[in-house]
Amino acid sequence: MWQNTTNVSIQEAQNVTNGLLGSLAFLLNIVTFVCIIMSRSLLARQKVVFISLIATDFTTSLIILMVRAVQFKYESDHFLCHIRLYTSLVVMFVTILSNLLNTTEPFLSMALPLHLDVKITWKHLAVCVLLCWVFAIVATFSFFWEGFGGIEKCQFMVIQHPRGYMFLGVFICVNFLIIIAMYAYITRVTRRHIRQIAATIVDDSSSENKRRTFYTTAGIRIAVTVGIIVCVFGISYVPLGVYVMYSVFNMPVDQAAKQNNQTVYAIIVTLFLMNSMINPIIYILRFKKCRDEMIARFWCCSRINLNINVSSEMS
Repeated sequence: MWQNTTNVSIQEAQNVTNGLLGSLAFLLNIVTFVCIIMSRSLLARQKVVFISLIATDFTTSLIILMVRAVQFKYESDHFLCHIRLYTSLVVMFVTILSNLLNTTEPFLSMALPLHLDVKITWKHLAVCVLLCWVFAIVATFSFFWEGFGGIEKCQFMVIQHPRGYMFLGVFICVNFLIIIAMYAYITRVTRRHIRQIAATIVDDSSSENKRRTFYTTAGIRIAVTVGIIVCVFGISYVPLGVYVMYSVFNMPVDQAAKQNNQTVYAIIVTLFLMNSMINPIIYILRFKKCRDEMIARFWCCSRINLNINVSSEMS
């Protein structure tokens, strides 16, 4: 009896937490998407990369809201449950690839500065984003084609898919190592540029030195932003990858082990959902120009509407 009560309380707490995180992520992603689209300070290439990551977070929030809006038992074969599982796996693959693309763009900007603007445009990156979605769909249905069912129906971790979960865990960890390697290069190049510019600055008041300082500050901000995104990605996804690989080799058998496994999985899923909420916050806080432009547009529109209303009332 006590164990059943504990299971219900854990499930209710997880449902409430997921609902709150999903609602906040939904609103924040909409605001961030509008900020990125309306921004004039970002390159078109950067907009495509940032929107690809925001799109995955927005889809994740929609999945959470759908699950909270339509109540169904996880032990049933409800079609929404299967849609949730397959869509979550697709979004998980795309999120990993979007984080990789988000780090690759500044990496190539520093590694191949002359070739990037000529050979890689926003259209090429848009095609890469589309290919990421195609790869995610193909990988999901290739490794999880048997469907989610059996004794534990509509559950994420089932014994029927050890090959798929092993691929997912390795995919997460390998991509994270690649992202860390690229970010280490970005940090090293940024520090080298800072030292070179600091050594050549003689008069701080000259326009050339101000221009160099401006571009150095912009490079530092982009590097710090990418670093924060990489850190959040590691905190959210690496535990999930390690947990998935551990569960493949140590699938719980007794009821107590399953309960502990479910509790750990609930914590990891909460971290996974927090990633969808934190990413738009990072964009809003880090990209000062985007935020200032959004506030200026909103404030100007508000003042224009106010002046129109006042003029109509006076007339």
